[in-house]
Amino acid sequence: MAMMSTTTEPKQAAHFHVATKPFTVVDAINRVAIATGSVRQAIVTESASPVIATGWNAYNGHHITVEWNAYRGYYVAEYYWGQRNVLCRGSAIDCVLAAITEWKRQGLGSKVTLTIKAEDVEAVQDATNRLTTDPVPVMVQEGDEQWPPSWWSWKHDEVAGAVNLERQLGCPFTRYLADPMVVTRADYNAKVNAFFATRHAQ
Repeated sequence: MAMMSTTTEPKQAAHFHVATKPFTVVDAINRVAIATGSVRQAIVTESASPVIATGWNAYNGHHITVEWNAYRGYYVAEYYWGQRNVLCRGSAIDCVLAAITEWKRQGLGSKVTLTIKAEDVEAVQDATNRLTTDPVPVMVQEGDEQWPPSWWSWKHDEVAGAVNLERQLGCPFTRYLADPMVVTRADYNAKVNAFFATRHAQ
């Protein structure tokens, strides 16, 4: 049974995002394979860290959130992967910094969504601007974030369906998506239709 969130959105809140870490179409295929794989595979990839672990873990970035818990009177930074993983409880600054630190640690596809009370926004922005001398992830206000981002393609949209059909019916559709010669959606659809025509003729 899924745990019910204890966080509630303040009446006057600002929403921000830290950009999703880019990933290729092949990365997307591996990410879906992890997310829909076995329990053992989920356990193996739980750390989501490309630094601590290698292989599958590098694909396994999560959606991190920072939200206000009105009942407890503090912010919570957390993500879910099999269970609730709390990164920090406390002030807006502490939780946002914890979330961004975890975002940097995690693998491809990791992103952060922030719901901040209006009175805390300025302090949070000042704190994130002083994080490190490295390129700092930009906190983009909701509505200003480009989606899909420039690295996203139509192939990313097809990945989940392709993985599902490959598992259920043995269709080689992920191979088509990974093929650099398949440039357009029309190219992909032509291969898909040809595959089904061949199978029906057998």
